[in-house]
Parts: sequence; C-alpha cells; structure tokens
Amino acid sequence: MINLAVWVLTLFNLVYAQRSALIDENNSNITKISTETFAGFITSRDLILAEFVIPKCPHSEMLLPDLEQVATELKPHGIDVIQINCEEDDYICSELKVSYFPTLRVFKNHRLAHSTNVENDKSVNGLVSYMLAQNECTVLEANSKDELDSILTHEDFQHEYVVVNNGIPELNETMSSLSSQMFNSHIFVNYGLNNTNSSLDYQVGLYLPFNVSESTNRSEPIVFEGNITKMIDDQAEFRNWLQYALLPPFADVKPDTFKSYIDSKLPLGYYFYWTNQELEELTPFFTELGEKYKSQVNFIGLDAKIYHGHVKFLNMREQFPLFGIHDMVHNRKYGISQMPAEEYKLITALPILNQTEVRELVEDFVEGVAEPIVKSEDIPVEQNSNVVKLVAKTHDDMVLNNERDVIVRYYSPSEIRNKKGDEDFRKVADVFASDEDLHSKVIFADVNMQANDIISFPINSYPTIVLYPTGDDTFPINLSGPKSPTFILSALKNNGTHHADGSPLYFSKYPEEMEEIAEEEEEKAHSIASQVSQNGLNGTVNIDVNQTQEKSIIEDPQSQSVEENVHDEL
Repeated sequence: MINLAVWVLTLFNLVYAQRSALIDENNSNITKISTETFAGFITSRDLILAEFVIPKCPHSEMLLPDLEQVATELKPHGIDVIQINCEEDDYICSELKVSYFPTLRVFKNHRLAHSTNVENDKSVNGLVSYMLAQNECTVLEANSKDELDSILTHEDFQHEYVVVNNGIPELNETMSSLSSQMFNSHIFVNYGLNNTNSSLDYQVGLYLPFNVSESTNRSEPIVFEGNITKMIDDQAEFRNWLQYALLPPFADVKPDTFKSYIDSKLPLGYYFYWTNQELEELTPFFTELGEKYKSQVNFIGLDAKIYHGHVKFLNMREQFPLFGIHDMVHNRKYGISQMPAEEYKLITALPILNQTEVRELVEDFVEGVAEPIVKSEDIPVEQNSNVVKLVAKTHDDMVLNNERDVIVRYYSPSEIRNKKGDEDFRKVADVFASDEDLHSKVIFADVNMQANDIISFPINSYPTIVLYPTGDDTFPINLSGPKSPTFILSALKNNGTHHADGSPLYFSKYPEEMEEIAEEEEEKAHSIASQVSQNGLNGTVNIDVNQTQEKSIIEDPQSQSVEENVHDEL
C-alpha cells in the first residue's frame, strides 16, 4: 500500500514537472515582469491586472489558460496583464504581502488599487468585466442601507475614507473624476440614486477610517453643510472640502501639519502666541470661531518665538500676541490694529489680545467688507527715469485712468533674470521718450514686487510684463514671451490702443540688433530650405528677414492663480 502511494506521488511529480504556471514569453499577451522592470512598467501604464505566481502551483497553472484569454480580450482596451514569478522576484511579492497563489492585484494610475472584488470571479468573463468596469468607473453603488453598511464596515476598506453622495445625480461626474484621482485614500459611493426614500439625513458625508479589531462600525460622518451648488459646479470645491473637512476647528500647528492647511485653499487665520499659557487660555475662543466659520476660515496657532519671521508675510509688524488672516487664493492679508513701532518698544509687559477686535475682523472678512493690509513703498517724490517707478499706492490710478497705453514690468530684485530684463525695458523706454509722438502714446513703468502688493492684478512669476491699453472697453494683457526689445516693440504696435510703432526709431539707434535679427532669420531660412531639400518637398519657402518672427502670446490675466511660496519658513 505504501509502495502504491509512493508510485502515485512520483507519477504526479513527473507529470507536473513538465508543466508550469509561467507564461511562454514568446507566445503570450501577458507580460512577464521582474524586479528590474516592475517600477518602470507600473508607472507607464494606467490600468494593469497583475498575477503573482510560483511555477509549480497547480492552481496557478489551471488559471493560466483563462488569464491568457483575459489578456487577449483586454488588450484592445489598453489594459495590460502582467505576471510576476514570486520564486525569482520574491522582493516584490514580499513588499506587496502576497501570501497565496495565484494572487491577483490591480494597479491603477501607477499605484496599487483596491482590488477586493477582483478575485471574486476568476472566470474569463468575470475578470474582463471587472477590469473594464475599473477602466470606466471607480465609484461604488449602494442601492440600500444594508449595501452601504457593508461597504462602510468592509475589512479591506478600514484604512480609507468613504465619501457618500446621497442621491444627487448631478455629482456623479465629479464623484467619478475624484475617485480616479484619490482611489488610494478614498472610497467613493453613490447611494440611493434609484431610491427616493433615502434613510440618510445628509447630502454628502465623509466617513473616517476605523480599525475593525477595535470597532465594528465607523464613527458618524462629517457632513457637508455648505452650498451644494458650488460643489456641483466646481470639482475643486468638492476636493477642497475633502481636505478641510478633516481639519479641527483650531489647532496649534507644526511644520508637518501646516501643509494640510495650505492644501485646503481656505483663508487662514493666524494666532501668534508668546507663551503656552496664552495658547491654553485662548484655545476655547478660537475653537468657537473655527466651529462657527467652518468651511470659510481655518484657524491655527503658531508659536511666535519660533515663527515670528512669518509675520512679514502678513504685512504686519512683530508685535505679539497677534492675529491676522491670509486669503491665499487672492493673496490678500488682513490684521487687527497694531501699535506704532516706537510705542511697542517701550512696553514692559506683553499686551492682551483683543478678542472683540479679532471677532469683528473675522466677521468683516467673511462678509467681504474687511480692508486688506496693502504693502507699499512710499510714493516717490520725483521720477528720475523714463521708466516710472510705481508703488502699490499709485499703481491702479496710473494703469487704469490714463489716456496713454501703459506697459508695466513687475519684477523681483533677487530674480537672476532681472538685470538683463531691466536693461532691455529701459532701452525701449528711452527710445519712446526721445520722440514726442511716441512719448504721447505710451508710458513705461515698473513695480518692485518684493516691496509692494498689487491687489488688482495678481502676479505669480517674475519678471512679468503687462500691457494696459487705454480705453473703457479694454482689459490688461499679460504678455508671455522672451521680454526682448523686439518683443516689447511688437506688443505695443500690435496690442496697444494707439498701436505705437517704435521699431523704426529703435533700430535706427541700435542697427546692430536689426543685423542680428536678420542673421537669425537667414539661418532659419537656410535651415528650412535644407529641410525642404532633404524631405523632397515641392514648393518655395519665403522668409522676410526684415520682419521679426517673435510673437507674443496673449493671456487673459483673469485666469491666473496666485502661486503661494511664502510658507517656506514653516
């Protein structure tokens, strides 16, 4: 009897010694992946079905023919199927915690995705249907309270946030888009879209992660209480809410948590405290404000002994305790009143923060009537250049109320390109100033953006040149281009109300620059002619070397967003 058992086992081993769960690399639509090729392949494909196997696994060997068929059917849809041999590449399998074979995983948008259900049906139709569904939609559907509860308590989802849309079909597109972006941290669920009798008492809810070993249920959801129309109209509103909904009403912030507040895009209320006792005493006050103005302003505490230098970004003086608000989207700053600098130097004890003034500032800010603190240099007593020096206090009146076109260069003195750009800008300004007709049509001006806040026109890179054509029906034009004299001359001629053409006068003064342009255009002509000859094309290429090929790209300034870089200190 023992000999028979040994014989059967030997026969079994002989049979399976000739078989393998591994693909034939020369005749397969499945791609073999190794440790060396894994990262590159995952980051170059949007959706992948991965099989983890060992060569002698009978279950893997049985699945292989079906998986080959799956790969063939998914290939036209741009979905790849890969195989990883865990005997050869055990590092990958260990890192992904593969503990049985075959294991199927899904990678989406270059990351490991939630593939809880991918192994529920390993038939060809089951796997193909599952992967095609992943390619089209990543929002789960719950048609009953029991189905929703099953998702909320599912062990594989315990570490993720769950976002529930309670019966608002207008949010479907946004839910689908966000789920593709945030699938590794959030589960998105449409609930009750086909059920008019929803048992939930909110429109959109956010459930926090939980630990199944400690609790069988999630805590009550964070409920969206804002304007649902804004969330429907603007995907960014929804995403921002998912960020700031998790933030406490008030918190003492450190560098590792500060980024969460920046990412939320909400205005930020700063309370700079000097002692821990101050923080402890005023925490209830700021917590109350945070709860009242949730989704409108975030409130944080900063230790002034460590972060005192950050006050300068609020256009305020280092006088503590202190409170200010920064609207980061529009780059506007607001603050409570401060003492004259000399008076503050004479105090012998720290003043007490005026809570009434803080409350009034927050109320005015939310209602849109608070006055921003505008940083501005002093108005120059006299102008000593053909480029007018503008400051924040004189900027709007100059550019918006003028009979001449106004071209303004916004610069930062520390920017490495500033010197050359300044020289070119002034050369053109000097030429226009030398001619009475040109001078009567155009004003050249500049603004030091390190010393001035320009509220009416957010600037997010330096140097930036903006043309303000005169006239009631005109708007500022942000000129994106090389900032060369030729570029500036072209912009004034083509885009200004007066169409002032300073090129003839400029090139009469600087003929060498015209020669340089002509040489560049001649080189372009030779290059194009050479390409035509090499490509065997019929026809003639004409290059007018007397016309510059530089073109300005006109951008609508209203579409600009302010890039915040003032928080590096934290």
